[in-house]
This record gives sequence, structure tokens and C-alpha cells, in this order.
Amino acid sequence: MDRLKVNLVLIALMFLCGMGVIETALLARFVLGHDEELTLLGIDHEGWETIHFTLGCIWVGLIAIHIGMHWGVIQSAFRRLVPNRTVRVIVGVIFIIVCILLVTFPFIVKPKAHGASL
Repeated sequence: MDRLKVNLVLIALMFLCGMGVIETALLARFVLGHDEELTLLGIDHEGWETIHFTLGCIWVGLIAIHIGMHWGVIQSAFRRLVPNRTVRVIVGVIFIIVCILLVTFPFIVKPKAHGASL
């Protein structure tokens, strides 16, 4: 399969995964809510959240592949947009730090429990 066909299939899969992420979020939040008795297609709220998370992970993976396929174009555009090499390095380092923080945030945050009211 040539590069153009791979790119088109990749874009279609990214679109479908993105729509799946949105639809499962809406379904879990607004259709099923947190009612433990409700199911759709035999799947409860937690099951739909698992599907939502899985689709999100697949989506991020597809986006990473897509970025990898277009890395040369991204580099060229970034060089033209920010001609100063020092500024490019600073922006790149800040971007990488923000990405690392966003990925690690759920693992380093410590949630607080609300006081139980009677």
C-alpha cells in the first residue's frame, strides 16, 4: 500500500476513533449516567467508560503514527514559523515538558475525599 492510501486509512481510523470517544462519553454521561441498573447492549456505565478509554488510547496511538508520517513537514513548517534556532529549542523543550506533565498528571495527583454528609 502506498503512502497516500496509508494516510487516508489512518485519517479515517482517527476520525472513527475520535467519534467513538465522543459518543461513548455522551452515552456514559447523559444516557446511562451513574445508574448501576441501566445497560445498553448489555454493557453498563463502567463498561462504556472502559470502551471510551480504550478508544482514546487507540486514537492517541493513531495520532502519534500520523505525526510520525508527517514529521518532515512538521519540522519544515516549524523552521519557517520560528527561524531562530534557540527559540525553536526553547519552544520544543517547553512543549515536551507540557506533554510529559499531561501524561503523568493522573498518576501524581492526590485526590481528596469529600466529607460524608448524613
